[in-house]
Amino acid sequence: MVIDFTLHKQLGSGGAYADIFSVDGKAYKLFKSGPEFPPRQTREGRRRVYASQVEAYSRAGCDPELSRHTARFYGPCVIEDVIGLDGNSIRDTYLLDACYAVEILIGDELKVTATEAVEKYPHITKARIAFERLGIQTSDASVFNYNDAEKFKFIDIETQLS
Repeated sequence: MVIDFTLHKQLGSGGAYADIFSVDGKAYKLFKSGPEFPPRQTREGRRRVYASQVEAYSRAGCDPELSRHTARFYGPCVIEDVIGLDGNSIRDTYLLDACYAVEILIGDELKVTATEAVEKYPHITKARIAFERLGIQTSDASVFNYNDAEKFKFIDIETQLS
């Protein structure tokens, strides 16, 4: 697959670890190769975060309750190239073998680091406890539709990094 900035919309403003692109109705999270800010924001650190997130989505997908409250995971994929707005390859900006796809979520979003706000929603706290039982961290996660106890979904979940 090739991600082309002129064809595929970037979702959000990008983060320290990855950029997210809308391709064929899915959100592709493609991890960046830099810049280097040790210990986690390095090439190797970003690869560990990628592997940790893939594992977390896989674990959550095996749990009947948590799978309902996690973005649908379509699995890892390898990107062949990334084409910038000027038509040139910017493949060196990314770790082409560190990409996975999830469903595109819409609705109100809340970072779980907004502790005071999260505490207002017992269904979020209950889900976070269930994630922890599976060895999944939600400390950097976001929750879409957080105010709806039936429709809320987590993204950016991780297993314990070594």
